[in-house]
Amino acid sequence: MNNRKIFFKVLPVVLMLIICVTGIYFKVSRPLGCDEGKSVSSNMIRTKKLMPVGAAVGIHIQTDGLMVLGTADISTVSGEKVSPAKNLVKSGDYIVAVNGKKVSNTAQMEEILNASGEKTVELTVLRDDQSLEIRINPAKTGENAYKAGIWIRDDTQGIGTLSFIDEKNRFAALGHGITDVDTGDMIQISGGGLYPANVYAIVRGGSNQPGEMVGHILYGQTKKFAMIKDNTSEGIYGTLSENCVYAYDEKNALNVGLKEEMHIGEASIRCQIDGVIDDYDVWISGIDFNGSNKNKDFVIEVKDKRLLDATGGIVQGMSGSPVIQDNKIVGVVTHVFLNNAGKGYGIFIEKMLEREMAVFGEE
Repeated sequence: MNNRKIFFKVLPVVLMLIICVTGIYFKVSRPLGCDEGKSVSSNMIRTKKLMPVGAAVGIHIQTDGLMVLGTADISTVSGEKVSPAKNLVKSGDYIVAVNGKKVSNTAQMEEILNASGEKTVELTVLRDDQSLEIRINPAKTGENAYKAGIWIRDDTQGIGTLSFIDEKNRFAALGHGITDVDTGDMIQISGGGLYPANVYAIVRGGSNQPGEMVGHILYGQTKKFAMIKDNTSEGIYGTLSENCVYAYDEKNALNVGLKEEMHIGEASIRCQIDGVIDDYDVWISGIDFNGSNKNKDFVIEVKDKRLLDATGGIVQGMSGSPVIQDNKIVGVVTHVFLNNAGKGYGIFIEKMLEREMAVFGEE
């Protein structure tokens, strides 16, 4: 038996890269002295130019070790029900080694367990940034087959939107982190990549049910066009491969618009519908200038009839679509309102750039 859970209900189905939320009212108020005391990083961000993209891309990440989803009872060869790992490992743990041997996929762990037989095995587990050594006794489930009774995951994939490219051909996408669908925890990654995605249908949202992009990822080493470096609460970051079709082009780059430059009024989002990247009219209807709600700094309302007719508004997979106001990139789409697909949230672009600087060691 393979203990690995299948991430998608039906493949290909897109990863829920937009978290659905109910609406929250924003009071539009600017903090006192919002232009005072700018840091060096803020001044760097103010002068930065970015190339907004808005392309639907395939995202594949490898976990940093084997992510524990939970434990389970298993049947031994004698018919007994046992749970070797119960109360020893817990959801959110990462198994990084078994008997001192590094593991990065389920097959490696199964091989070590089977080779160990009835002997006690030692798991090296990361929990809350601490390393633990946990000893378990695998159960014999068949001829030369032993199981630990642990549900684990070693990778995740889905479709999201490529947000922007900077002058060093570094990218950002999504505007929020990728969390595990079962545990809700942010996934710690060892790497990953971006691939072309074929979006062949868009399911419109219904009552309290968001819509979604449906498609599949075009895998293959020759198709991989970017390496993912980190998965963070402000999105995923990495670098483009050489000769990538999305390489930075200053002619298509825009200045950065800081939060104090934003205002209630017209704007646009850039996203890919029916294979075409285009800009669609939206209205920024609320701004939290204090940025106190993580990835929900401002509210957008879709006004473009083309987008409303095609998708009903914002759908899963559009997370990361750049938001442009006054010919400046001011943020990206992060969430859709669960009870109103025509409305969504965005994150300030400066938050994403501050995180980018940290990811690449430029603080």
